[in-house]
Parts: sequence; structure tokens; C-alpha cells
Amino acid sequence: DDLELRQPEDDETVVVFVTDRHDNIGMDPVARAIGDAAGATAVFDGGDDTSTGQPWEAFSLDSVQRAFSDYDRWSVIGNHDHGDFVGDYLGDLGWVRLDGSVVDGPGDSTLMGIDDPRSSGLGNWRDEPGLTFNEVRDRITEDACASEERINTLLVHDASLGRDALSAGCVDLVIGGHIHVRTG
Repeated sequence: DDLELRQPEDDETVVVFVTDRHDNIGMDPVARAIGDAAGATAVFDGGDDTSTGQPWEAFSLDSVQRAFSDYDRWSVIGNHDHGDFVGDYLGDLGWVRLDGSVVDGPGDSTLMGIDDPRSSGLGNWRDEPGLTFNEVRDRITEDACASEERINTLLVHDASLGRDALSAGCVDLVIGGHIHVRTG
């Protein structure tokens, strides 16, 4: 009942990070309650909201939307959100889908993000035509380092996509999920 969280100062913005929900809609009210207790006004969605990215999984997207509809919202697509459905659906609900461009983030921050280029379904891995993981990692690093604006946060599904941009000193923070455990 008594979750002790530091309350933000007037000039601070708190962001809730949700990722790898895989249709687990039961956690959305929990994440919202934690966000409210911390004074959050924004949410980053790191992808894998679904298990297969199919339209029948709209219930999961509707759930995260209900939980955070009055927050500022940004998202990227994970490897399980295969295809266009998830990103298009969240975009129609008002989520800012990050596409490798620099955008205004929460507070006065700058934000960049990119979808995971890989694709996997319920237990099976499918190769996605187009750019490889390494090519996307190289491209996001080049774009972040070439940006005229300092990138405060790089939102990706798999933090490995942002490793080089962080190592090069071109971004302040990389946030991602994918591995289902906390590291670093």
C-alpha cells in the first residue's frame, strides 16, 4: 500500500516505461498506479505489446491506451509486434511512434527511437526482409551522432540497438526491454 517513491520537483518530468507486455493486460493498471504514485505524466512503450502483432490482439493495445490515455505517449515496436498493425493502431490512438527522427520528448527533452527490425511470433523466429539488426544499430548511431540537437533519450525495444550511440557519447540515455530481466 505504501510505495515510497521520490516525488518530482516542479521542474522535473516523470516517465513510466512499459515494455514486453505480450498481451498481459493485467499489469496495465499496476503500471498506471505506480506512475501515478511517482507523479508521472508521460509513458514510453518499448514494444512487444502483443505476441504476434495480429489484429485479434487489439485488446492489449486498447488496454494500454485506457491505462495511459491522459499521459503523453511515445512508442516503438518490438520483435513480437510483427507487421504494420500494432504501430498503426497505436498511432491512431494518439501515441507518437518513433521512426528514427528527433522529436520533442517529455519535459524539455529530445527523444529519438526506432522499431526493432526483427520479427518473431509465438515461439518461432521469422527473418524479416530489409535492414538487419546491425544495420539498424549503425543507422541509429549515425543519425544520433549527426543530429544538430543533443539526444537525451533513445527509446528502442532492445537496448543493444543503442549501445554504440551511447558509447560514442551521442545520447544521454538508452532505454529498452526485450531481454525480460533488469541489467545495468
